[in-house]
Amino acid sequence: MSRGLLRSLKKRIDSTYSTMKITRAMEMVARAKMSKIRYGLDPIKEYEKELKKSINYLYNKLPQAKENKPKKDFLVVVSTDMGLCGGFNSELFRKVNKEISEGKIEGIISIGTKAENYFKDFKIVRNSFSKFYDIPTPDDAEVIINTFYETMEKDKEDYGLLVAYNEFKNPLIQIPTVQRILPYDVDEDKLPEDVYDYEPEPEILFHDLEKAWIVSKVLLSLYESKYGELYARQNSMKAATDNAKELIDSLTLLKNKVRQSNITQEITEVVSGANALKS
Repeated sequence: MSRGLLRSLKKRIDSTYSTMKITRAMEMVARAKMSKIRYGLDPIKEYEKELKKSINYLYNKLPQAKENKPKKDFLVVVSTDMGLCGGFNSELFRKVNKEISEGKIEGIISIGTKAENYFKDFKIVRNSFSKFYDIPTPDDAEVIINTFYETMEKDKEDYGLLVAYNEFKNPLIQIPTVQRILPYDVDEDKLPEDVYDYEPEPEILFHDLEKAWIVSKVLLSLYESKYGELYARQNSMKAATDNAKELIDSLTLLKNKVRQSNITQEITEVVSGANALKS
């Protein structure tokens, strides 16, 4: 029976070692992709910030602010296409469910395979994008926003727009967040002094810049979500690799104990047999 146990332990060690090589490889892939995402994240943040500043300047020139706020909202949910990233998606979906329970969500646009699978039975889902991008681009964000505008035109309704994603704080913390994009909200107490002339008309320019800002805001959410996903996957795979190492060490120790026990038993049997022959 001890020999059978040794074979079983050896198989478990080999299997765990194979799994450890996979988790280590996935950790390295996530780390390599992060550098590409990081390269684009900071410029997009700065671009979104400057666009919003320009819109705030234009706001002074508008004849009047929009008084009628939409009663219903559309929600863009940014998830992942792959798993193995801890509670990255489940915590976001919990946040989204809370938003839906308030009864103001008219439609959902899901981004990522995980969101598509999770919301597939929700009647309010209007569009789904799976395996839509590896590294987000402005064109990807514009496709999503155009889908939203086309739905408004089809429904002949004026909807608000929210985006749900995991906001990146640091390598260990990604916060599930729901941010409002539309209607555009300006803090009038912080409006700058009006010292500019505009061409074309402020209303036309505001509309164009607002669309560009919305695209940049969605693009930023895609980037932050992707960046957080890669960090979450790297951390999960590192934890899995460390656990596999500990399991291999534990199984190896057990295997050595069993083998030593077998050797001791065999020596005892030989000595006992020799003593029996002498007597």
